[in-house]
Amino acid sequence: MSTTCFRYDVAPIEKYELTPEGYLRCWSTIARTGVQMYTDADGSVRREYRPETEVASPESLASFAGKAITLEHPPVLLDSANTKDYQIGFSGTEVVYDNGFVRAVMTITDQDAIERIMRGDAKEVSAGYRVNYEANAGVTDSGENYDGIQKEISGNHIAVVRRGRAGPQVKLHLDRLDAADPSLITPIEEPSMTAKVNFDGA
Repeated sequence: MSTTCFRYDVAPIEKYELTPEGYLRCWSTIARTGVQMYTDADGSVRREYRPETEVASPESLASFAGKAITLEHPPVLLDSANTKDYQIGFSGTEVVYDNGFVRAVMTITDQDAIERIMRGDAKEVSAGYRVNYEANAGVTDSGENYDGIQKEISGNHIAVVRRGRAGPQVKLHLDRLDAADPSLITPIEEPSMTAKVNFDGA
């Protein structure tokens, strides 16, 4: 049985360039494979596996192309009606998989966001995406236990954040849901978020 959920992934910021318009353009690592931990509403921890076959699928990679960039995660899934309220830039059309990581070019167009990034106030990147979560426990080839598998990963937005889920390897390369329901995730690595999102009638 699979359930459609919303998830976050995260990584840091390193190399960049400024365009003639003053925009900040950089390659960023926006997601990764492997087991990631989520906190359920009751406080228990669930380990979700993101296999290479799902993360690197052409459909998943294409879903992150041309997506809105936000400063921190918005409290709702982005769509044509609300993107203008949160967008500070956009991802490019080239999204590639490289040895366990998903990389994309990001262009930040908002001056305040650019200044925060260059000061180091916002250091990491966090992808927001839909998944079909299958609660089938198992063990990865490398010996990690997991409680379920993320499948059919589909990007919604990419957030520049103070700290993300996937760790410091997921980042801007600058010269830098939990209980299987539509609620936003409470990462165990960072303070909980109190935002909720509704979609698909739920």
